Amino acid sequence: MSTHNSFRVERIITPHEVNILKDNFNKLTPRLAHQDYNLFDVDKRLIDDYSHPILRKIDRHVDLKPMSHYFVKYGEEGFTSLHTDDDGVVKLTVVTLIEDTDLVGGETLVIDRYMKSARPKNKYAKRGKMVNAPIGQSKIPVIAKMKVGESVIYDNKVTHGVCQVERGSRLVLVSWYMAHDEM
Repeated sequence: MSTHNSFRVERIITPHEVNILKDNFNKLTPRLAHQDYNLFDVDKRLIDDYSHPILRKIDRHVDLKPMSHYFVKYGEEGFTSLHTDDDGVVKLTVVTLIEDTDLVGGETLVIDRYMKSARPKNKYAKRGKMVNAPIGQSKIPVIAKMKVGESVIYDNKVTHGVCQVERGSRLVLVSWYMAHDEM
């Protein structure tokens, strides 16, 4: 298991709950988007009722008030451009992988923080105008490896996106949360 500084991957829901969420997705009206802010060529289905027990389970896991829950299905050519959710409202994001069918591409990409504190004596460092090492800065592109049923969790300052799907499809549940003081 790898360690990350900007995000974590956890299993919050069971395989049975994954199947229930798939069924719920299939009951919702398709909403095909060429572009929806940073989402491109996806099917984004909004969830109106946040009282579903599985959604409440995810809410309790992060101990924050939900702002939004919705599904996104990525097909061929679908992707999410790199961005942050630092809009003054979203404080935490949880993305749960519900399904990946014959998927090539479509990985969750997160820019992790560089935390190496000292340059090894046997290596040089060219920094140009940067005097100090970029400790704590978002520098490392990382694929957040997830299995169906797992969730990637990150805060509003983390740059993230989804690589373009070359083949197959990927279905996720996206959950946005507010800080306690904004309840």
